[in-house]
Amino acid sequence: MSCRVLGRKVEEAMLFLLMERSAAPGAERIGAEYRPTAKNGMVRDLFDRLGFALVEEDTNGVRRYRRTGRDPRPHRLTRVEACSVFRDEA
Repeated sequence: MSCRVLGRKVEEAMLFLLMERSAAPGAERIGAEYRPTAKNGMVRDLFDRLGFALVEEDTNGVRRYRRTGRDPRPHRLTRVEACSVFRDEA
């Protein structure tokens, strides 16, 4: 994801949509992992900010997370479905 959109809630929207779509009915938790690189330090705490619990951090800085709960969307995030202007109407 481009650094130009980070901090504008796009990362939250993408993650929550991914979580919503990938969670099987009855799923109780979702795992996540942050692997540090030279360019992704600005999102080191992304999963912390999004309500994931830190499970472990290894000596290389790899952080593993878990999130429990059915509705991953925070109260301030509203999903907007694509309207016909953006759909291919062949």
